[in-house]
Amino acid sequence: MAPGEQSVTLAQRAHIVGVGRQGPRSRETPLSDDIDAVENLTLFCGEHHRIVDANPRIYSVEVLAKYKADHEARMAPKSLRPAPPPLEADTVDLSLLPVSELPDTIWRATSLFRTAEEVGEHLPRPRGDQILPFVLLKGEVWAFHDLSDTRGPFKQAVDPGTAERLGAARQLKTDDRNIYVWLLNGALRQALLRRGVRLDRSHNRYYFLPDHETITRRVEAQTKTGRAVGEEGGPAGGRAHRSPARYLVAPSGTAPVRAVRARLVGPDDPAGVPPDQGRPSPARAVAGRA
Repeated sequence: MAPGEQSVTLAQRAHIVGVGRQGPRSRETPLSDDIDAVENLTLFCGEHHRIVDANPRIYSVEVLAKYKADHEARMAPKSLRPAPPPLEADTVDLSLLPVSELPDTIWRATSLFRTAEEVGEHLPRPRGDQILPFVLLKGEVWAFHDLSDTRGPFKQAVDPGTAERLGAARQLKTDDRNIYVWLLNGALRQALLRRGVRLDRSHNRYYFLPDHETITRRVEAQTKTGRAVGEEGGPAGGRAHRSPARYLVAPSGTAPVRAVRARLVGPDDPAGVPPDQGRPSPARAVAGRA
């Protein structure tokens, strides 16, 4: 230390199992017969020392001991580091969707209605594998279908005389290029819905719809913090509500998936989508959650 400089405390000694009856984590099983043994000590800066001791359920003895062991393993000389575990082969199932082809044409025409809901109400029920994605923007309907066709599915929703055909490659170079992405996302949503998978807009994820509306399964779980939380899902993914330490998830074998993402990269879709694309309130799978 240079002359005239004052000492600065950079770290504080902390006990993993606390000292005394009122100490943090003091009710846990001691890691050593001596409370001040090195096995029961670690170092924290002043700010994080306070945070750790104020949240003993989050920073439990097991968590702190793991922090210490991991840090010591990183800092130890290579000769003292434990050998890495052997590699094992495993099979991983992926939910990637292959893209066989993309539409090379996009259409736009003047809408006969002001809202997307009204446009959707005037579309026919899709036949077979038909899907009818569209975007309503600034009084115009954009779609992959031929909007000039007076017998097409959009005949009651647009003015066919105003229909304009645009090349997809050229459209992607304009300021309206996001419309193409929105249409692809709409097509994806409708195609997956046909297969029992619906978009949860609130969490930007897809989940499986229940196919046995009279069957529910119950999963009990508890968080690492010891806080008991629960949700109940009725038939077809009813509105969730909290109940102590218990989850009711509908139905058996078709619990909603937590993170099935198949959305194309692009800004959020504009407000207004067909009626079957509304925001659901799905029950959520809880198995394996912390």
